[in-house]
Amino acid sequence: MKTSGQTVKLFDYRQDKASDSFVPNPAFLSSLGWDSIYVVLDEWLEAVTNITIPMYLFFGGADPFIPSDRLKQIDSRFKELNKEYKLKIYPEAEHGFFCQERSS
Repeated sequence: MKTSGQTVKLFDYRQDKASDSFVPNPAFLSSLGWDSIYVVLDEWLEAVTNITIPMYLFFGGADPFIPSDRLKQIDSRFKELNKEYKLKIYPEAEHGFFCQERSS
């Protein structure tokens, strides 16, 4: 991606632990004026009002796309609306840890 005449990578490739992953490049996010990137959009938090069945939510605690402050917002939203749900965070798991094509 080009911003102000310079090229900025969208993602950095990272190899750690037993998994390969792509994480948001902080320089790219900064060029957009963002501190972070969320996979869980604000519109989705608003849509929680439409949920009518019990939910079981699974998240990776090491997910670069859904930081811990966003997980707190998700939890708060479900509580605020008195939804029946369980929130499970796997502390060492990254994004997409249920995907069978990944080593996590």
